[in-house]
Amino acid sequence: MARMRRIKGKRGMGLVALATVAIAAGGFFLLRSGTDAGPAEAGAGEIVENADEDEEIRVPVALATARLADLPSFYQATGSLEARRSVDLNARAAGQITRLLVEEGDWVRKDQALL
Repeated sequence: MARMRRIKGKRGMGLVALATVAIAAGGFFLLRSGTDAGPAEAGAGEIVENADEDEEIRVPVALATARLADLPSFYQATGSLEARRSVDLNARAAGQITRLLVEEGDWVRKDQALL
């Protein structure tokens, strides 16, 4: 197995800094190239025909003022849950259950007695 050398000194730090700047610049240019709205992306359902690259395209924007508000500490929802695993219980003998060794919501281990 090949050993990795540790980068030491000013030269190593310079290489790390250069790599970081190169990655950041690449990410910046990738993000910028993905956000340019061309004529095909002019607005919500609008079709722009014969649009020049120098032509300014206006897109309607909704604005809102930021405000401070209280958020509720709970969230109520309705839904259904399905267990990852389930088990069918069958009695070996007929009878009446007189004692439960666990309560609803308790964590149990494999082979732990429940009754």
